[in-house]
Amino acid sequence: MLFDPAPKSSRRDFFDREAEIERVKSLSSPIALVLGLRRTGESSVIMISLNELGLPHIYVDLRKFEEKGFTSYRDLVVELEREVNRLTGRFPGLLDSSWIVKTDRGYCSSEPLIGRAFGG
Repeated sequence: MLFDPAPKSSRRDFFDREAEIERVKSLSSPIALVLGLRRTGESSVIMISLNELGLPHIYVDLRKFEEKGFTSYRDLVVELEREVNRLTGRFPGLLDSSWIVKTDRGYCSSEPLIGRAFGG
């Protein structure tokens, strides 16, 4: 939907930022900052790039908490849990990967995920 204020995840819903999307997709650094004025498409550039690259990622849109006077730890954990479930639904073998280690406190990466994703 073109005029929906939510970040876009498909290039067909976003326009005039092809160069920025391609630049993000070409990065080999494990960390990148995408900066811009508020509501100019930074999140959409990142989401579209990650979706086109097919990389596992988690995105939590914290704007849903803007109107609440207080956001609890539980609220954040519920959102993270929802995104982890979405991620493992999209990448079913993710938790079976040799670089994901199960510990007594849950799952953790045996190496930085972003470093592996970008060949670092």
